[in-house]
Amino acid sequence: MFFLCLLVFFFGLTNVGSFTAATNTTVAPYFGVTVGRMATLNTAYFLPFVLLAPLCGYLGDLWGRKRMILYGGTAFGVGLLLFGYSRNLMMGQVAHFITGTGGAIVDVVVAAAVADLYRENPARGTNFAQVFFGVGALASPALVAHLLEAHDLPWQMMYFAGAIGAVLLTSALFTQGFPAAETAQPPSAETEPRPRPAGSLLLSGTFLALVLAMFSYGCAEMGAAYGVPAYLEKGLGSSKGIAGLSLSGFWAFITLGRLLGSVMPKKASYPAVMGWGCLAGAICLAVASLARSATVAAPFFPLMGFSIAVIWPTILADARRRIPQRSTTAFGILVAAGGLGAMSFPLVVGRLSEATGDWHKAMQAILIPMALMLLMFAALSAFDRVRGRRQ
Repeated sequence: MFFLCLLVFFFGLTNVGSFTAATNTTVAPYFGVTVGRMATLNTAYFLPFVLLAPLCGYLGDLWGRKRMILYGGTAFGVGLLLFGYSRNLMMGQVAHFITGTGGAIVDVVVAAAVADLYRENPARGTNFAQVFFGVGALASPALVAHLLEAHDLPWQMMYFAGAIGAVLLTSALFTQGFPAAETAQPPSAETEPRPRPAGSLLLSGTFLALVLAMFSYGCAEMGAAYGVPAYLEKGLGSSKGIAGLSLSGFWAFITLGRLLGSVMPKKASYPAVMGWGCLAGAICLAVASLARSATVAAPFFPLMGFSIAVIWPTILADARRRIPQRSTTAFGILVAAGGLGAMSFPLVVGRLSEATGDWHKAMQAILIPMALMLLMFAALSAFDRVRGRRQ
């Protein structure tokens, strides 16, 4: 479990929504492009999530989860190293695609392993593991902003350091035993029904609702993570330090929210918990995107992060609870859906900012996927109440 959490921490530390987002305003002039066009790096990073995540669970079972994690760590390091050598946006996109390939492998395989280890209450395991993602993600923007602004460190050096970290972590994994799914604690039931074919998941209304919710969450989280620094700097005239601290606060409060989620009661209604969090997050985002002062807007992004914190890991936990026999396959599809949202919506935010010249409108667009997410949670909650009365 220690190395699973360490992997998630490193994934958060170098994630495109924290590490890259904090360097966008510095790297964009170097590449000779606008900050809005830097959103294509998010697209390149999350494209492998869409293309590869559904296969990762199967390959993890076929080749072994430890082996897949080693492949993921290697891809991560190669991508970070290549981005440090990039001289234009196209090279940066290729580098982020390679890094995203490693991220897709790490995300699916680690999430599936943790959920198997916490079968009795998967929300506790998935939220607890994501605390380490948040710790890495919250440290990254403030650290990057400090190194760029106070120490004038070349941005390339930070990517080289990330590549070295990926190599060291991957090397350490060669010395460790890695838990496979079958070594986890077995379910409480002695006999389970024969698993349905994987394709039947796509015929399940509740699973499709979770897929749409995960897609919407990817849009909202990464749209906000991409937009916060540029919105505060370009739209409200703040310094890099304030923008970096606000984004760090966003991830810090996500971490705090997931820490609280790790003690979620076993019988809690997952859709209800996620629905109320989504509503609170939408209110925080609305206030921040309407503000005309960075001093007013900056604190509301961390509050938004706290509100939506439990959604991503609890969607996976809800899938594990509803589809125990096909959870790894379900995780792959859900991570792909989240990756599709994370890949596409920062691009929408960037294009809107360029087309309208107004970062306020660009950030307000994130309220659309949040409304869809809230609708899905309301539908799932209503379905669970009806099913409970029938039983």
